[in-house]
Parts: sequence; C-alpha cells; structure tokens
Amino acid sequence: YEIVSRDWSSDVCSSDLQYKNLISDYPEMSKKIFIAPVTINLNKQSLKNTKAIKNVGFIGRIELDRGILEFLKFSKEYLKSNPESNVIVAGSGSYINFMNNFMKDELRKDRFFIMGHLNENNIDTFWNQIGVSIYFAKFESFGRSMWESVLRGIPVVTYPTSGAKDIEDLIGKSFITLSDDPSAVNMSKLCKFEPNSSDFKILEQYLINKQKELFTKWRDLID
Repeated sequence: YEIVSRDWSSDVCSSDLQYKNLISDYPEMSKKIFIAPVTINLNKQSLKNTKAIKNVGFIGRIELDRGILEFLKFSKEYLKSNPESNVIVAGSGSYINFMNNFMKDELRKDRFFIMGHLNENNIDTFWNQIGVSIYFAKFESFGRSMWESVLRGIPVVTYPTSGAKDIEDLIGKSFITLSDDPSAVNMSKLCKFEPNSSDFKILEQYLINKQKELFTKWRDLID
C-alpha cells in the first residue's frame, strides 16, 4: 500500500475501522483517504414485522472465503437440534454445486433451501423467511449483507470482523452478535428479537451521512 499510495491524490476505504487501521500505519495518508460505504438502496429496506421466525439464513457469495464449509457444518447440526427450523441460502458462486451435493448427502432436503441468485425485485422473498442471518467469513471490511440484514431488523451472528465491529460501534449489541464461535450462539433466542426503530434510524442516517461526505469530497477533488 505504501509504495503505490505515494502518487495518489486520494483513496477510499469502506468502513470506519478500516480507515483507522490504515492511518495508524500510514498517518501521512490521513487526508488522502476517506470512507465510502458500499451503496445500499435504503428505499428497499423495511423493518421485520413477523415475530419469532425460526429460520436461519445466509446470503452472499458461495465461496470458500465466505466460510461456506463452516456454514454447512453449522447447518447440519442446527437442523438436527432444531426440528422446527429451516436453513435458507441465497446467492451464487463456484461452490454452489458442492453445496447442492452436500445438501443431498448430509442434510434434510425439505429443510435446507438454496434460492440461488436474487435481484432487488425478489430479494424480499429471502429476507421475509428468516429470523437470523449468520456469516462465517473471517475477513469483512464492510459486509453489505450484514447491513441489509440489520436494516431490515433481522439480527446478525458473525465473527468480529472490521465491518461487523462498525455496526456494533454504532448501535451496540442489539442487532449484531460477534463471536469467535458463531455456531455456538443461541439462535432461538435471537429469533425472538424485536427491532428498535431508533437503531434502524441510526444506521440509516450513518449511511446517508457517509454518502454525502463522499459526494462532497469527490466534488472538491474534481473542482
């Protein structure tokens, strides 16, 4: 980073914690780096209004670096110990066939559902069916899926990545549970979670403010 950044007039990162980590190592870059969160269509978000949905969901790339092997191991144990719950997956990737084969060989096919890639027009069919979303990626600078989950009032369970810590710093532990062992978290308790609209507004305003800052800084650079 140090070698290529010397000739840059500016650079972006996706989260507050990422920014802090960068300038702690390269303080001379503090005025050249600014935060640009991944764009989320806030008009599409709505707080969860169904109570105690017991299903657990994952949405994202079906890849090894997303912790897919650990997720499948969790799914097998979760379905075994929670007979009234399902696991629902949305996304695509190079490990989708592996997941399908694992489902056929190791999981209850009537309780593990792979919805494939969903676009903005049908993404709600996923979110409306789950009570908790869980992610096993050990590195996440922003975590768009986590943000979309909490903006819908659906709690998240994940590793303490930089993206997850940013959410926790904003609203505390109400929407997000950080754990070194996400599989051990009590999902049934989280499925009963009732979202607080004030937390939702804090997250929404944070994203709006960051987008405004981004626009202003880009405009200044162009000028």
